[in-house]
Amino acid sequence: MTAWSVRPDGLMITVHHLVMDGVSWRILLPDLAAAYDGRDLPPVGTSYAHWTSLLAGDPTEVEHWNWTLGTKPLLSVADRSHDIAANQRELTAEVSEVDTDALVREVAEAFHTGPEEVLLSALALALREPVTVMLEGHGRADELFEGVDTSRTIGWFTTMYPVRLDVHGLDVADAVKRVKETMHAVPGKGIGYGLLMRDAPT
Repeated sequence: MTAWSVRPDGLMITVHHLVMDGVSWRILLPDLAAAYDGRDLPPVGTSYAHWTSLLAGDPTEVEHWNWTLGTKPLLSVADRSHDIAANQRELTAEVSEVDTDALVREVAEAFHTGPEEVLLSALALALREPVTVMLEGHGRADELFEGVDTSRTIGWFTTMYPVRLDVHGLDVADAVKRVKETMHAVPGKGIGYGLLMRDAPT
């Protein structure tokens, strides 16, 4: 759903998240400003409709997702009979600016990895046991298909996929390396997981 509200002093646009992701706003707003100023708009790359037509679950990934989910088979993941909410626990903590900089910049640079892998390593070390977590990605994996450019495509590309973290018995350095290897082993940046789940029988 999209709603427009025009007033003498401004324009308000409301768009449901199912239609647009965060990247889309960074495309739309500059385009609106350019159109208002009478400037030409850059060409749109791949259309959202064409992008979705290219998507298909890869059966060869099933083994990876089954391993990620442990003993729970991929095709039964949609089972919602387990009361997850009843087992939730909440922990809130604050990290100083100095420690944050060390985590997301210094450690990442030292291990030639990204802040996400560093934070996931910290989580795995804190839990002290193997854990499977759901991650969210921007979903604009253009490199998966030849001739695709979604840098100026408006739509919802978000991906959700599980990652199994197991750093039991490892020190900090080896834990970061293990998580880095685990993330690099995720096929297609996780986009296939949702596609396979979509096609799985319920």
